[in-house]
Amino acid sequence: MVRSFAQWTKTLSFPSRLSPQKQTTPVISSPVITPEKDQTPISITPDISDADKDIMSSLVYCIHHKEGCKWNDQLRKLKAHLNTCKHDAIPCTNKCGAQIPRVLMEDHLKYTCPERIARCEFCGQDLSGAALEKHSGICPLEPLYCENKCGHKLQRRQLTRHKASECSKRLVPCRYCTLSFLADTLQAHHTKCSRVPVPCPNRCEMALVPREDLETHLKDQCASLLTPCSFKEAG
Repeated sequence: MVRSFAQWTKTLSFPSRLSPQKQTTPVISSPVITPEKDQTPISITPDISDADKDIMSSLVYCIHHKEGCKWNDQLRKLKAHLNTCKHDAIPCTNKCGAQIPRVLMEDHLKYTCPERIARCEFCGQDLSGAALEKHSGICPLEPLYCENKCGHKLQRRQLTRHKASECSKRLVPCRYCTLSFLADTLQAHHTKCSRVPVPCPNRCEMALVPREDLETHLKDQCASLLTPCSFKEAG
């Protein structure tokens, strides 16, 4: 027998829905503390002991006494002294970042501070201290001694031309033997150079002969030394 859907559902059973039980949590109340009228308030300021007072009253020297400061007084006055001590370091007033003792501040601002304004003593240009250090190595008007040690002192812009064409200690090639010599010794070299042309002492048709070839010329080539044969006409 075939059952219908309605008949099938009648045979099914469903568990009943469980409802959660209500749980009550007891509330615990915290006790309320009320201050007593006669209770003494607690002080949070520490008491300065007698030992601390003795320490602050002890006589000390300035921390810069090795640098020459002669101040000495109670320790509690040291901080106030350092606010005026000429040996204590303070930030540069030009804000260059350096810490400079007060006694040296004037020299620092005038000579070494990279933020100072300084004038080049050679060209007169106004520059910052940092820029002046770089400029001092390239200023075209700065006088310098010749690197060849000839003794001349010229402006930087004139040195290149001087070393190339004027310096007595520059190297100059000999035009006869191609060896190089100092300019102030080249003339002396010419008196000994083996390739310098010299006149033939016999005044032959060869006007000039290299010095090293002169002996050979006089021996074998000079026309003035050739003796005509006495039998020349006879053939």
